[in-house]
Amino acid sequence: LESLRLRGTNISCFPPRSSFSRLSKLRALDLSGALVDYLPPSALFEHPLLENMNLSGTPVWRSLDWSAHGLGLTSVFAQNFHRLARALPMLESFNVSGNGLRDASALDLAALPLLERLDVSHNPELTPPAEASFSWWKVLSAHPTLGGPNARFIGLANVGLRAEHIKLTRSEKGQSGAAGLTCAELRWLA
Repeated sequence: LESLRLRGTNISCFPPRSSFSRLSKLRALDLSGALVDYLPPSALFEHPLLENMNLSGTPVWRSLDWSAHGLGLTSVFAQNFHRLARALPMLESFNVSGNGLRDASALDLAALPLLERLDVSHNPELTPPAEASFSWWKVLSAHPTLGGPNARFIGLANVGLRAEHIKLTRSEKGQSGAAGLTCAELRWLA
């Protein structure tokens, strides 16, 4: 079986992993308009041939909770984040807290432009050392929704942020070339 169309059905979940794994030749899965409210990581990451997954109009199309799934225990999540973004481009809420994630740069948040809620908390090794080029500030403030007034929640508790990741300098009023904080940037500190 290479293509399965179940759109508009009352299916609310994926079959057990052992059953779904038998569909190893599946290339296209259409569950649009179904009642699916959860997408197991295995459905995306253990089926390399499954390149066309249509989940539009399902509850999981807008909200995905993968908290405490052990996603950081292997490199599969980091290597396949693009598959998640392709399957759920309309995602507004994404929770990957408590997964032992270690590669913040693997979270290509720009590929999820409608994201309003992000929880990456309780991944204590997620933030690289301060001398690395990664910056939560830059990633989040550049995001179309997370960096603006439409952001609803950003969970960064216990992600390895330390004092050396934050550098504020004092500038005198009228000082040429002095860079202060913008109002949008101040919201991150509040």
